[in-house]
Amino acid sequence: MAVDRAFCDRCMAMRRANPGKIVRVQTESRPADVAELAFAGAVDGDVSAPRSSAAWAAHLVYYLFALAEILIALRVLLKLIAASQESGFTRFIYAVTGPLTAPFRNIVASPTARNGSTLEISSFLGIVVYLLACWLLVRLVRLVLARPGGSRQTPPLLDE
Repeated sequence: MAVDRAFCDRCMAMRRANPGKIVRVQTESRPADVAELAFAGAVDGDVSAPRSSAAWAAHLVYYLFALAEILIALRVLLKLIAASQESGFTRFIYAVTGPLTAPFRNIVASPTARNGSTLEISSFLGIVVYLLACWLLVRLVRLVLARPGGSRQTPPLLDE
């Protein structure tokens, strides 16, 4: 019990010294499955550190492309089940995704069943292209907006 009290007092002292900055540290005096919460200064695991502009922009690109791909996937599903075009939701999805799938529309023929369901292979192609475009755009954003001297190490020159 005395060890637990000393443990709590030490954590409270660290919390008062650096409020809100948490790092997980394993202790050797306790079982391996129990971790001590220690409060520390500026470290890599700092949860209160502001997000860099490169990370913010990359997350924005991921969210926008994910939204577009989800909408295109909904379009594929609605075409596959031959959803009624009189439904407001179906019309909305088709109207929003129409411009997104237009560049891929006549590349591959889409097989249609007798009941009206269509497998839009061109939409699958669009999903793959948008996935690659998202990856390339995020790489470009991180390259352009990354801070010099950041966390990535550059290889040493051969002359040194």
